[in-house]
Amino acid sequence: MQSQALNYIVSAAHYINARWQMSRLFKTDKLFGEGNKELLQSIIDTEYFGFIFVFWKKSLAPIARCVQLSPENKAFALANKQILKAIEKYQDYYAEFGLSEDKEWRRDTRIEELDIYTLPTWFQYQNNEAYNAN
Repeated sequence: MQSQALNYIVSAAHYINARWQMSRLFKTDKLFGEGNKELLQSIIDTEYFGFIFVFWKKSLAPIARCVQLSPENKAFALANKQILKAIEKYQDYYAEFGLSEDKEWRRDTRIEELDIYTLPTWFQYQNNEAYNAN
């Protein structure tokens, strides 16, 4: 799966997970602001939900494509793994560095030479002749 597509799916998974949390937050009166409580209750009462992407091609002939990500989708599980990985990384850095303003969350690492094969595949193919010429 391409990196950009995974980023979209991770964002959608965040929204779906937040939607699941709405009920708990609503019942414990932890929603803040001047929201429409009747609308929120109707959203919470809806059992089935997903996230819909709308892709719109702006140039030449306008073409739209809609796809849905639902909790049953295998991509949703993949996105949740990425979310859990990010949370674990945050917890590791928090444990190591804390929240001091004068301490950056940076580990000292060795600077390595860039290897074209660690770049995205499209870049490798697009620049393969220039890379092999050297």
